[in-house]
Amino acid sequence: MIKKFLCLTFFLFTATSAVAQSRYAIIETSEGNIKIELNARQSPKTVAAFIKYVKAGIYKNSIIHRAVKDFLIQGGELAKATESGGNISLQADFALPIFAPEVKNGLKNQRGTIAMSTTKVGNRVSVPTGFFINLKDNQFLDYYLYEKETMVPTLAGPQLAPAGTEISGYAVFGRVVEGMAVADQIAQTAVEVRNLYEHMPVQEIVIKQIRLSDK
Repeated sequence: MIKKFLCLTFFLFTATSAVAQSRYAIIETSEGNIKIELNARQSPKTVAAFIKYVKAGIYKNSIIHRAVKDFLIQGGELAKATESGGNISLQADFALPIFAPEVKNGLKNQRGTIAMSTTKVGNRVSVPTGFFINLKDNQFLDYYLYEKETMVPTLAGPQLAPAGTEISGYAVFGRVVEGMAVADQIAQTAVEVRNLYEHMPVQEIVIKQIRLSDK
């Protein structure tokens, strides 16, 4: 019994240590590098999922598939175009972790933060491989419960939120500490609608890889 307890304790310690030691993630793109400071203290599950994807090599040769000036850049969902011109989803053959998104962690979608996408799986919510970097303070992407009727900002303009409206929001799990100019520059690129994706860069912007670092 004691042996089992010690083994379990060791497993939990090493799993936690792996997350704690990977304090930074460097996103190497065709336009330059973006260094992210991961916040495992306030977003432990999200950071653990992201690190899992990075170590699995999921992001290698993927693309930035959405670039909107003064809003955000988004990537980590599609691979580079194939010879036939199509983009393959990175999530097709990967088991996505399922847990409640950490949207109530106190972190806000402010300029320079990075947040994870979410998707519905039946009645549950999974955390897919996609992520985005906020280029401005995007308050409407935060979790919020409106206790009274309120006009709220959205991409489509101000909209009325009835009392009791719950905005699910997106979980922030880190912030850019180097390379914000690269993110801003990526958002300046020419975009088009392609394969049901809006704001996809005409010229592919490649995520060569994402690597982890403790400094």
